[in-house]
Amino acid sequence: MKSKIIIEIILFAMITVMLVVLGLFLPFLGIIAPVPLIILAVRRESKFTIIASILAAFILFILVDPVVSLVFILTIGFMGVVMGAAFEEKFSSKIIIVIGIITSFISILLILSVLTYILNIDIFAELKGILKLSSDLYQEFGLSEEGFFNINQVINQTINFLKDTYLAFSFCIAIINSLFNYYFSSLTLKKLGYDYKVEFSFRAIRFSRILSIIYILSIIFFNNILVKNICVIITFLLFMEGLSVLYYYFLKFRNQRLIALILLTIFFFMPMINYLSLLIGFLDIWIDFRKLHKS
Repeated sequence: MKSKIIIEIILFAMITVMLVVLGLFLPFLGIIAPVPLIILAVRRESKFTIIASILAAFILFILVDPVVSLVFILTIGFMGVVMGAAFEEKFSSKIIIVIGIITSFISILLILSVLTYILNIDIFAELKGILKLSSDLYQEFGLSEEGFFNINQVINQTINFLKDTYLAFSFCIAIINSLFNYYFSSLTLKKLGYDYKVEFSFRAIRFSRILSIIYILSIIFFNNILVKNICVIITFLLFMEGLSVLYYYFLKFRNQRLIALILLTIFFFMPMINYLSLLIGFLDIWIDFRKLHKS
């Protein structure tokens, strides 16, 4: 192995470790941690990405925690290697994104399995404990007994709902992971001078009208566990389409990509805007606010 390749493997492994460590405090950086591994696969070969992933996991094992190292290998390392190979093979944008979604979804299920069956961690019990702690704080600040009882009811209902729909939420997280890593990887590759044609555009997301019909049916028959999962996924997709519409008009009126991304990120964490985005996404399927079918 040439010294230049060895240096690149160490460099990209260190960048990945840095993103993982910073991601413990800033989750967004943790999401795009596979990007350096993807870039390495394109610059060299996928086999070198595997070596860099193992090296990064070893560094995390030493510097942070064995559990973090295990999580890294099963998620970030796995995704970096697989998506890197897809980029290396010059697959189309849609194929790469689908591969990223499948890879991320599998990695999430692997982590849940390891935590539950190997480390004996009850994730839902841990989450319930965190939510219960919040309700106890409200009680200390003078919340009435009736209000405390209502909050505990909401907590129990939320945990039960998550138990029924964790597969759907895992799939939605996988979509986010794939889109972010595809976008930042392709952007970085273009900056590095690689002739890579980006075929996917977030501002052009639009789904079939069939999706809205299935969404209405899933709400009607919501009591079924399978239907609940379908409803969660479609809700997320409609929400994404709504954000796509907002992003389209931010760029159209302002023509400032960075400002549009910042506003979109802020809106993502605002409940009222989330409901508005869902409504816009549902209506856009029928009305086509951006007139994409004419372009």
